[in-house]
Amino acid sequence: MKIQLSSVESAPRSLPIWETILEDLGHPPPRRIARALGVSQTTVYRWNAAGNAPRMAQLSLFWLTSWGRASVHAQAVNDARMACGYVECLRADVRRLEDQVQHLLALGHGSANDALGFGGSRPRVGR
Repeated sequence: MKIQLSSVESAPRSLPIWETILEDLGHPPPRRIARALGVSQTTVYRWNAAGNAPRMAQLSLFWLTSWGRASVHAQAVNDARMACGYVECLRADVRRLEDQVQHLLALGHGSANDALGFGGSRPRVGR
């Protein structure tokens, strides 16, 4: 079993409007937004005037908003819970297999067809 903790499909399908994103971030000046996104200040001024920005810019800033951080936190908690559950399942499998090995050892102890081929005695080391 392979655990898929997160993937590109977990990106938000809908985003808050540009003004709401900026409001949640405390209305940073265009120069800071430009520097963070790697665009010119003029581009940010244009986006602000239009009240909209390309999805990539909105998506980039979304992860810095309270909603983006909450989403990342929730995903991290869910991933941790899933991983812990997986570990517990594996531990249960190990216990079950150890019990089976002990049962097989008890069945064959001392017989000619010992399950592990020891014939009832422990193998000698260093012979």
